[in-house]
Amino acid sequence: MKNEYPWRLILGIGLVLVGGLALLQSLGLGRLGDWAWTVLFGMGGLAVLMVTLRDRRAWWGLIPGLALLGIGGEIFVSTLPASLERILSGVVFVAFLSASFWLIYLLNPRNWWAIIPGGTLATISLVAALSNLNGGLETGGIFMMGLGITFGLVALLTRQQQYSMRWAWIPAAILFSLGLLIFFAALDLTGYIFGVALIAVGGYLAYQSLKK
Repeated sequence: MKNEYPWRLILGIGLVLVGGLALLQSLGLGRLGDWAWTVLFGMGGLAVLMVTLRDRRAWWGLIPGLALLGIGGEIFVSTLPASLERILSGVVFVAFLSASFWLIYLLNPRNWWAIIPGGTLATISLVAALSNLNGGLETGGIFMMGLGITFGLVALLTRQQQYSMRWAWIPAAILFSLGLLIFFAALDLTGYIFGVALIAVGGYLAYQSLKK
């Protein structure tokens, strides 16, 4: 039982500090700065992560643990210069959530399902960062391509396992192709791509005919 106390102690102290400081702030007796909230959420995240560090079978601890760290990270971002805050706002939390699922997979490759939310959240994080950086950029196609790459990773990373997910190549190809079409359509390049594709297919068919 003694081995269970450290993470409970850290979490308990963190909750007491948050509650006490929030109460003081509400009573007008103190002010809790963003940096303090960052530290407190970080302490809470580390406390929950200790569950998984002590027992890898408790992989579920990675999700709330990294979520709390992500919240702390978002609060910290609000203290950065406006240029950095504009780019990273809304990105850090989702990135930490994505990392939690990737770690679940790395701890036990049998948890292949974690690749899907991990890749999807990573794509959302990337799209959010690109939108913050350049609001006019076409991100719909990038999102679809990210999903396609995610399913491609499911098929690729499980190819040598007994539970090989070769079916994932199908949604991977469909989603990635749709993403490319959306992306090129937004850039008004669909006509060029379509023309090149027709020339390539026609040339290949003609070559095969002459070869016979």
